[in-house]
Amino acid sequence: MKICEKCFNDPSLILYIRQNGVDGICDVTNEETKVIDTVDLSDSFDSFISSFVESNEGVPFYSKIQQDWNIFNEQYGRIIFDALLKERKSALALDTSVDYSDKIKHAVRDWNMLKDNLINKYRYLSIRDWKNETYYNEAFAVHASTINRDTILYRSRINDKNSETPFKKDEMSAPPQKVATAGRANPQGIAFLYLSNNVETTFYEIRAVYLDNVSTGVFKALDDIKIVDFTKYGSPFDTIYSESGVQSGIISEFIAKEISEDLSRPMRRYDSVVDYVPTQFICEYIKYVADAKGIAFGSSLYDTGVNYVIFDSSDFECQDNVQIHRINKVIIEE
Repeated sequence: MKICEKCFNDPSLILYIRQNGVDGICDVTNEETKVIDTVDLSDSFDSFISSFVESNEGVPFYSKIQQDWNIFNEQYGRIIFDALLKERKSALALDTSVDYSDKIKHAVRDWNMLKDNLINKYRYLSIRDWKNETYYNEAFAVHASTINRDTILYRSRINDKNSETPFKKDEMSAPPQKVATAGRANPQGIAFLYLSNNVETTFYEIRAVYLDNVSTGVFKALDDIKIVDFTKYGSPFDTIYSESGVQSGIISEFIAKEISEDLSRPMRRYDSVVDYVPTQFICEYIKYVADAKGIAFGSSLYDTGVNYVIFDSSDFECQDNVQIHRINKVIIEE
């Protein structure tokens, strides 16, 4: 079967077709365009399909892969995936109830085991028994991104004693090391700069409440900054996974999702600082092993919010126009 890029949503497969396709007519869309034969995807989809097993407690196969990976254009997906399964004489069909193989599930549980080690067993030497760090390294490589020079991000602080005078710009950056408290990404005594992509997100992240006066600083990137972006879509078909295989890509992407969820989880007033140790460990690993200067992850408090943690606050400069805002409205949703 000849297929084209319009058959897919997955960016890595779309790129593969653009780079390797030949002029022809797509058997699915009937359009004249760059096409490849489904046989050309054999290696990738053999590995992908073998990552699943039949399970009475599972989800229909096609629904499962679309829910988790959004591989196919929904208009054509069932046709193409059915053809791929039949070409491989797979025992699984489109609507077979499936789950991931034990190999996949066991490897994905590595993050939870690592968290338990860090919190309850041996905090500073956990990496000694870390058997699956390759999955993490690959995920961080796939999610590598760049904050471009002059990018604008925001940071807010609740004013002391509800003062109506905004903080000075040199008071808007990361706190001095000696007074830096533990956060989701930084351990106590090591200050990181927490920023957001819009002003509204900063209000939610600092837990501003009704009638609070809040100072908001505008921060500009002084140079291009390499980060690991957990909001970036990661495909198990990414070329970074080509040597280790699609199954490795699935595991790495699931681990990245688990880390992203833990980073996004709101800090609650009854949380212990020990609960932050696993994400602090990952940020330090990203800083020194992945050689990144920060991370990005979605805000769980504001739908369009993206939070950034910059490991060296000197990579951003607060501009002169620190603004004062008063919280005049609070919306409580059920």
